[in-house]
Amino acid sequence: MWTRFLLLPWWTRALLTAGVYAIQVTADWLAADLPQNFLSQLLWDAAIMVIFGLVVAANTANSHRIYADALAGLDPAQRSVAVRASFRGPVPADGFVRVAAIRISERRLYLARFWRVMWLVVVCLGLGFFALGRYLNGTSGWQADDWIGEAIVLCVAVTAWYVFLRIGPRLQTLRYTGAFAAMGVAEPRRGPATL
Repeated sequence: MWTRFLLLPWWTRALLTAGVYAIQVTADWLAADLPQNFLSQLLWDAAIMVIFGLVVAANTANSHRIYADALAGLDPAQRSVAVRASFRGPVPADGFVRVAAIRISERRLYLARFWRVMWLVVVCLGLGFFALGRYLNGTSGWQADDWIGEAIVLCVAVTAWYVFLRIGPRLQTLRYTGAFAAMGVAEPRRGPATL
């Protein structure tokens, strides 16, 4: 799903990201009373949504370009096969589709390697601020939405680790099969040895 998100145009990525932020802001407003200066708060939140969407679109531009280049020249069915094969399923027999899947897997591995650490840092920082608040004030100062936000960040960190652990072996499988295909040799069976 994340790969398909990265393949969208920049303005679509920005709008979707701003929409997700809008859902969080709306939930915060429903959980608490509406602010007295409602109009100024609405304008402030709208500005943050736009900035946040543009920042995400800009930060995903390199991945969008790499994925688009990897899938260039493939028809929609082949693109779908390459995206799916980059993470699971049978290795594509078509060499162009397999190379596209390898390039997508390489980028996913790079991103997962980076973000698995960054999201854990964010989780630790959040828990550190919680502990510091309890130490200095005697109370955490956290509301329910703070805990929900921390839980979401933790889920994203776990997902990044899962992708990292899955994508490495998948990339090896794609390359291994591609090497045998390049030599014109059928991939050897990996079942139990027979006498």
